[in-house]
Amino acid sequence: MAILMSGWFAVVPLAVSQKAPAADAQAAARRGHDLYVQGDYAQALVEFDRALAGGVGDGHTLYRAAHCQQLTGKELSLVRQTMTRSIGALDKIINLGKGEATLIDYAYLSAAYAVIGDRNTARQTAASGIKAYREGRFGNLADLSIEDTYHLGRLAAETGDAGLQVEAYGRFIEGAQASPVSPPDQLGGALADIGAVHLAQGRFEEAREALARALELMPPSRLPGTRFALAVALFRLGRYKKSELEWERVRLEDPLREAQAGYARQAMQTLAQKDVLLDESNPLPNLLSFTQDDLEQRMLSIAVEMAQAAAGLPAEALRRGYLRRRAEPEDRAAMHRFRDLKVRLAYAAAEYVARGYQIREFAFANGLQGGLTAWHRLPNIDEAFIEGDIPTSIVGKDLVAEYEKRAARRAARREQRQATGDHTGTGKKNEGKKKPRADGKDSGESPGGNAGLSAFGDRN
Repeated sequence: MAILMSGWFAVVPLAVSQKAPAADAQAAARRGHDLYVQGDYAQALVEFDRALAGGVGDGHTLYRAAHCQQLTGKELSLVRQTMTRSIGALDKIINLGKGEATLIDYAYLSAAYAVIGDRNTARQTAASGIKAYREGRFGNLADLSIEDTYHLGRLAAETGDAGLQVEAYGRFIEGAQASPVSPPDQLGGALADIGAVHLAQGRFEEAREALARALELMPPSRLPGTRFALAVALFRLGRYKKSELEWERVRLEDPLREAQAGYARQAMQTLAQKDVLLDESNPLPNLLSFTQDDLEQRMLSIAVEMAQAAAGLPAEALRRGYLRRRAEPEDRAAMHRFRDLKVRLAYAAAEYVARGYQIREFAFANGLQGGLTAWHRLPNIDEAFIEGDIPTSIVGKDLVAEYEKRAARRAARREQRQATGDHTGTGKKNEGKKKPRADGKDSGESPGGNAGLSAFGDRN
């Protein structure tokens, strides 16, 4: 009996030691969840790793661990491996369970399939979740928790149900702003998604508000395409200068859209001057109904007209982008026509980019890259020589100030040359005529100071 009792006591510590790691693992999973909700994904991943190492293997923990791996830049192979494990666990709940699956189960399973590249199954899973919701298995929208309204919005986004997506995300955004109980990337993601829906439906001001708010909450790297959508919304609203700033940010932040954004930025610079350059009697058309082929044909036809107008202009005028005051009336008319066409080409090109079409490839294939560049710099010449219809006010206060500084420096140099008798700018007296260049051209500085001229006379 003593031997049996001693054997029993010997087993007790072993049993306790086997249960302790499981309890620690569950505690680590709970800590990971709390950190996940707070948005501390790096530390949450540390806790999730402890939980998984301790034997925790439920679908929610596995999905959140994989999501943290994704957000903290872990190897894609590792993310997919963890997501695949979560799929196995979540699939059992949904397909083999007894009706106890929740909205979050459907949302996590759909998202996991999307991450591993199985978009068809992701949409099918989302559709099953929406069907269960409409059958009343989770209650009405008003009955859902804040977190569940977010996941319902995700399922609706995956299935393309824009109406339910806006409704669910709307309730989530309202609740999350009043009582932040969800990870911050959920609010940013919901705002980005609902902004995209508003943009597609033509509610451009609502789109702008949602997209700008999303970018305030999350870095652009976590919201691919959101900055692009914001630039498009501002373009649609006619806020060309603000759109130009966003296109420049897209160019710097998004290597995949760098070339597109560069052309769009230049188009915005031209459109920002349309009140001066455009023929007021012929407003810009609405291009929203144009197909891709329609836009391409329009750009090509405008380019032909621009080339015809350019052929009747002095080479100097095209190079500089303006006329002298003493220009002939027919030259002024041709320049006005050329500028009007340039605005129209910029407008069509901006619409082309806003649709996601590849403007760079089209421009180079058809010789339009020069015509798409912008006239936005001040001429490096005394203002008295600028044609009267190009006031310096159209280029902005900063560039006007820059022009004034340059003009002051030129005036100071002239005074210095007059005082010293130096007409070369070298600090020495001019003892003869300026030395001709080897190519026979005048070595004096061009008043326009412009280089890189295209066939249309634009700056590259």
